[in-house]
Amino acid sequence: WISLCTYSFPRLSKCLLLLTSFALLSLIASTIFNPTIDNHKMGADYSAINSAYDLSLSQVDHWCVRGDNDSCRCEDPLEPEPRAEFKSWNAAHRANVAEVSLYRALFGESPQLIDEELGKARPKIDVAFLGESVVEAMDGRWLGKHIIGSSKQKQQQQQQGGNNLPMINETFEKLFRKDKGGELEGVALGIAGDTTSNVLWRIMNEEMPYDFNPKVWWLVLGMNDLTRMQCSEEIVVLGILRVVEEIRLRKPDAKIVINSLLPMINYQDGSVEPKMADVADFTADRGDRGRKYKRKEDRYGEERKREVPSTFKVRGNDDQINDNDEGDGKRRFLKLRKKENETDEEFEERRTKKQDKRKGRRERNNEEEDDEERPKKLTKKQREEAEDNATEGPDLEKAIERKKKKLDKEDKIIREKAFKDDEKFHPKRPVSKFLPMIKKKVLPPVWPSVHLINDKLKEFCTKHESITFFDATEFFASKEEGGRHHLYNELISPRGHPTELGFQRWELEIRDRLKHLIPPESDTPEPIGSQGTDDGAEEDDYVEDEGTQVVSDGTTTDEDESTDDEPPRAAFK
Repeated sequence: WISLCTYSFPRLSKCLLLLTSFALLSLIASTIFNPTIDNHKMGADYSAINSAYDLSLSQVDHWCVRGDNDSCRCEDPLEPEPRAEFKSWNAAHRANVAEVSLYRALFGESPQLIDEELGKARPKIDVAFLGESVVEAMDGRWLGKHIIGSSKQKQQQQQQGGNNLPMINETFEKLFRKDKGGELEGVALGIAGDTTSNVLWRIMNEEMPYDFNPKVWWLVLGMNDLTRMQCSEEIVVLGILRVVEEIRLRKPDAKIVINSLLPMINYQDGSVEPKMADVADFTADRGDRGRKYKRKEDRYGEERKREVPSTFKVRGNDDQINDNDEGDGKRRFLKLRKKENETDEEFEERRTKKQDKRKGRRERNNEEEDDEERPKKLTKKQREEAEDNATEGPDLEKAIERKKKKLDKEDKIIREKAFKDDEKFHPKRPVSKFLPMIKKKVLPPVWPSVHLINDKLKEFCTKHESITFFDATEFFASKEEGGRHHLYNELISPRGHPTELGFQRWELEIRDRLKHLIPPESDTPEPIGSQGTDDGAEEDDYVEDEGTQVVSDGTTTDEDESTDDEPPRAAFK
């Protein structure tokens, strides 16, 4: 049959033979030259590190997440490095230093600096959240500006009905600000886009002074190193441990909690610095700033008009006030003198030309002023660049809306994608299914790197008593058979940025963990050297509440932790 077809249709047979050979060669090429690899490995064991001097780059297997040393923008994780060339970063760093200054006090004493917003000094600090983008957004800030969360969005939600999701900053204040009803006092020290080396520089420069002594340092690090700079897992672990050892060196009595890398399945754009519009990934309100920006006509109408006194005189060649004017406010022009041998018609013509000339000069001046005030027309690309670089106002709102639409379009492809702990990949992928021979390099999947980093950090914490590991993976992703996971899209974005509801759940779990780490303080401290209490005095022992149950592992859980002053938990059960 094959011989008959070949004899009857020779040209068609040649074409089929060529296509079959082409497909066979493509399969062989993809198998030999583009094999499935797993480059998620580390060159050394860092679980037994006891000081910053034990950290070394000599055993690093590779610097970049692709498996090489040249395709990433990684910095030395063991050396502090600022981002002082960016104004927004400097402003955010100054804002963090200002927050730290409100809690500075000698050990055992209360802060003395008065908070202008409260009108009094703040209470003693319990926990300091140190990190990057997620930590800064936790407090409702982005690049040093308070733009996340506002009363305007809350009013809109109440009018529309349904679930009134709390603002990100309101959740933080209710849980970690005692003046707002929180049980603990906390401060968020984060800057969007920071890597571990940037955080290391910050705590060595005024963000961790000698008289700033929180009981717990809660670290949220590594996200930007992995997904923005595309550093390898080993470099990320080294950077986090370098920050940990610096805190242990400066604050030996403090407790440290290392938060796990939040689940993420997509990389960030590391080619540009973070901008204000990037806050759109948190799906939060942009803030009630529209009332500050009105139309040009409205602004001019609200300005106080300058009153010109009637005695004001403007002298000139043509617009000249009569010297005999007694200040009645009437503008009088000197009459042109009639020349000798000049007829009335010639004089009238000369006066008309004079008036026309003066009128034309005024019109030209007005046109020039209008041209200067009239904005130049920009192309669409120039207008979008200007909006992306805006720090406030309507331009920023437009940039955020455009960023949201772009992210939503990208997330539709990977939103329901399942990811595995041991997922392997092909380093090259065809540019199109119709052109399988033409391939391009691709980044490895993110989640296996996140899983490996979390395992190494957990192993490190098990060998150090004063350091605790907090795994937040179960709050944002499901755990299925075969090491498979799915993101809870209503709680976190594919880039690891929690939503408002995600922040709520995460911070509630953090609050519960801190209750076990921070012992309760007695209202009346016992004098130094006292051996007991008086005969008639009652012992001030810590007694659990009636609504508290003791779990088998020694921890306690409240039966009814949901109150009117804090976000409800019902949505997570």
